[in-house]
Amino acid sequence: MGLLTDATAGETGCLDQVTFFFRSLGDGVPPGYVVEYARPPFTDGAPPRQVPMDGAAFLSVTISPAASVDVSTEDHKRTYFGNLLLQYGEHHHLVVVRKFADVPGGVRWVIALDAERPFLVDSAVDPTRITVYIG
Repeated sequence: MGLLTDATAGETGCLDQVTFFFRSLGDGVPPGYVVEYARPPFTDGAPPRQVPMDGAAFLSVTISPAASVDVSTEDHKRTYFGNLLLQYGEHHHLVVVRKFADVPGGVRWVIALDAERPFLVDSAVDPTRITVYIG
């Protein structure tokens, strides 16, 4: 299980980069992930409501097992205090990166782009993180 602690968006060379940082409740291995193009509308919250997003293409990012709160404690303290929208920094194709409410067993983000672009996902330790590179 990974506890989301931070998320950043910007550029590295000719690529856009979105990185999700975690505190591991285990041996430091990053959680699993599914990153794929998805079509709106996107819904969030309880009860679910549609969330409009600017952009022409959308990467849905689901990371699990993971959470934005410490599920190992009785009071489930928040571990992610960052922005729900990442729009800052230099970038090439990013429009906005938005955090959605946690799904059962995972965290969910949507990366809005100016068009469908090739992407690569990498995971690493020290710090535990998952990075999406967009070309």
